[in-house]
Amino acid sequence: MNLIARIRASLRLKLTLATIAIVGSMLILLLANTWRHTNQSTEKQAELRITTINVTLNQTLASDVFLKRYADINAKLKELIEKSPESFVYMVVLDDSGKLIAQAGQVSQHVQPDTKIAITTNDAIAHASYPLTVDSLPVGTVRYGLSLKTMLAVRDGILRESMLISAFTLVALVLAVSLMSYWLTRDLKLLARKAQALVLGHPDEAIAIHTNDEVGILAQSFHDMATAVRMQFTSLHEQAALLNLAHDAIIVRDMDNTILFWNRGAEITYGWSQAEVLGRVTYQLLNTAFLLPLIEIEKILYASGQWEGELEHSKADGSRIIVTSRWAVQRNAQGHPTAIMEINRDITDRVRVDKELRRHQEHLEELVQQRTAALVTAKEEAERANAAKSEFLSRMSHELRTPMNAILGFSQVLEIEDINPEQLDCVQEIHRAGTHLLQLINELLDLSRIESGKMVTALQPVKLSVSVAEALQITKTLIQAQHITCLNQCNARDSVLADPTRLKQILVNFLSNAAKYNRDGGRILIECQQRPGDILRLCVSDDGQGIPPEKHSYLFKPFERLGAEHSAVDGTGIGLALSKQLAELMGGTLGFESAPGAGSTFWVELPQTPTQENGAALAQLTPDSANGPRHKVLYIEDNAANLKLVEAMFRHQQNLLLLSATNGEYGLELARLYHPDVILLDIHLPGMSGYAVLEALQIDAATNAIPVLALSADAMPIDIERGLQAGFAQYLTKPIKIQELLNALNSVLNTNTNN
Repeated sequence: MNLIARIRASLRLKLTLATIAIVGSMLILLLANTWRHTNQSTEKQAELRITTINVTLNQTLASDVFLKRYADINAKLKELIEKSPESFVYMVVLDDSGKLIAQAGQVSQHVQPDTKIAITTNDAIAHASYPLTVDSLPVGTVRYGLSLKTMLAVRDGILRESMLISAFTLVALVLAVSLMSYWLTRDLKLLARKAQALVLGHPDEAIAIHTNDEVGILAQSFHDMATAVRMQFTSLHEQAALLNLAHDAIIVRDMDNTILFWNRGAEITYGWSQAEVLGRVTYQLLNTAFLLPLIEIEKILYASGQWEGELEHSKADGSRIIVTSRWAVQRNAQGHPTAIMEINRDITDRVRVDKELRRHQEHLEELVQQRTAALVTAKEEAERANAAKSEFLSRMSHELRTPMNAILGFSQVLEIEDINPEQLDCVQEIHRAGTHLLQLINELLDLSRIESGKMVTALQPVKLSVSVAEALQITKTLIQAQHITCLNQCNARDSVLADPTRLKQILVNFLSNAAKYNRDGGRILIECQQRPGDILRLCVSDDGQGIPPEKHSYLFKPFERLGAEHSAVDGTGIGLALSKQLAELMGGTLGFESAPGAGSTFWVELPQTPTQENGAALAQLTPDSANGPRHKVLYIEDNAANLKLVEAMFRHQQNLLLLSATNGEYGLELARLYHPDVILLDIHLPGMSGYAVLEALQIDAATNAIPVLALSADAMPIDIERGLQAGFAQYLTKPIKIQELLNALNSVLNTNTNN
C-alpha cells in the first residue's frame, strides 16, 4: 500500500498530518511575523543611526558647503570612509543646485537617487539623503550608504534560533498527537472497515457491527450521513462545474465553517488548491481579519440572509490581501441553515491605489496651502517694497527739485538782467547744466516709476500735428544752434491713441537726439507712415553718422551712450530706454533703422484713431502787458531762496505786486487783510501744511473765491493728482520756469476777470 492510500485509510495519520499542517502553518506565520518584526527592528535601528549620522554630517559639512570649501569636503568624506569602512559604503555631497561637489567610497556601484531613506537588503546597504543647512538655510545635500551587515547578521541569527525552536516544537507536537491518535483510533478501526464495506456496496458487512454503545450509534449515524452527503455532493458537483468558470473566489462552508467547496477562482486568488483546503476551517486557513465583530456580521447574515463587506485574508505565500466579500445562507427544506456561500474578490490593488491617491491629494492640499501662504507673504513683501520705493521716489523728487529751483530760477532771472556777454555765457552755461541735471532727475524718476508699476497713462485721441509742434517748440533752440533744417511732412489730421504728455516726451527725445547727433547743417525729417492693422508710424530721421550694427543691441539699455560719453554731446543714456518703455506702456512699439554713414530713423507705432476735423486750437498764453492793472499775488513759502527767486522774477512784471509770508498762519492773515488776486502756496510749510492752509482758505467766505496755485517740489504724479483733487487751481512743480509761472498766473487772472 502506498503512502497516500495509507493516509486515506488511517485516521491516525490524518490527525497527525492535520496537526502538522495546522502547526506548520502557524509556525510559518510565526516565522513570517518574526521575519517582519526583525526587519522592522533592523530598519528602525538603521533609521535611528541615520538620524544621528545626519546631525553629525550637517555639523561637519554644512559650513564647508556654504563656504564652498570643496577640497576640505572631499578630505572629510575620505576620512569618514577610511575610519568607518564597516559603516559607510559611499558618500556624495551636492550643492543647493544639485551639482556634485564631493564623493568618496563605492559611489558608481551604490549611489541612489534623492530619497530620504531607502534600505536594500540585497546589498545590505541603507541609502540616505539629508539636506545640509546653515541657520535653517539649505546649502546642499549629502547622500551616503550605510552598511547593514552587522544588523542583518544579528537578524539572521534570531531567525535561525526561531526556526530551530519551531522545528523542535513541531516534532514534539507530532509525537504527542501521534500517541494520542493511537489511543483514540484503535477502537475505531473496526468501524472504519465496516464503513469502507458500506461504501463499496456491501450492506451486509456494514450491518455486521452489533453494539448499542457509542460506536453503534456512530455507525448508524455514519451510514445516514454517508447517504446524505453522497446526494449533496452529486448536486454540488453539478454546481461546481458552473462556479469554476467564475473569476471570483467562491467558497462554500458548512455551519461549522468547514470548507465544502473551493472553486478555481479561489485557487488563483489564495494559492491553495481545492484538495489542500477541503475540510479546513475558513477563518483559520485564511486568518480572517474582520472590520466588524463576527457576532454582528452573523446577526445581519441570519436576519437578512446575506451580508456584504470588506475582509482581510492571508494567502498561501503568507501575504495579506483585502477582498470584498458577499455571504449568502443556504437553507434546507425545513428552513434551517445548512451552509454559507461566500464570493470574494481581491481589491488589494484598488485599495492601495485609493490610499495612494488620498495621500497624494492630502500632500497636494498641503502644498497648495504652503504655496498660497508663500504667495501671500511674497505679495505683502512686494507691496511693502513698492510702498517704500514710492515714498523714496517722492522724497527724492522733493529733495532734488528744491535746490534745482534756486539754480534754474536765478539763472533765468540773471539771463534777463543787464549783464555783460561773458557773464551771460556763464549764466547760460549754468542754466544748461541745471536743465540737463533736471532732465536726468526726471528721466530717472520716470524709469523707476515704470519699473515699479507706478506709471499711469491716460490714453486719448491725440493729433500728431499738435504733439509734433509742441516737441519742435521745446527743441527749437537746440535745432537752430546746430543750423539744422527741420521738415515736417505729417498730415495735420492724423490722430493716434496715446497719452499726450508721454507722446510729447518721446518726440522730444527723438528730436533732441536727431539734433545732437546730426552733422552741422544737416536735416531732420518728420513723417507719418500707415501700417497694417490701423497702426500709424511716426518717424524722425537725421543725416548723422548712423549707428554701427554691433552697437544696435545696446541702444535701449539705460545709461548706455554707445561711446558718446567721451564726446562733447550732452546726454544721460536714459532717454531711449525710457521712451521705449513709455511706448509699450501706451500699447505701442518703438524701434529704429540705422547704418553707418546713412543716418538714423527712430519711429514709434501707435493705434490710429478716426480723424477729427474740428480739433480744439491750442491757447496761446502771454503775460499781461505792463499797461494793465496791477494784480496782488501772495506767495506763502518758508524757503528764503525760493522767495528771493520769485521776487527777482516779478521785478520785470510791472502788473504784478508780490506779497510774501514764511508760514501758513501769517499767510492766512495777509490773505484776509489784502484779498490778493491769486495765491502761490508751497506744500511743505512749518506748522500748518499747504493742504491745511488751502482748507482754511476754502472754508473762509472772505478768501474762498481766491484761486490758489500749488508751487511745490513734490512732482510725483500721485502728488499732482492729490493737489488738484484738494482744490488747487493749478499744480506747478519746482524748479520754477518763468514762462510757465507767468502763463499760469495769466490763466487764473484772465478767468477771474472774465467771471
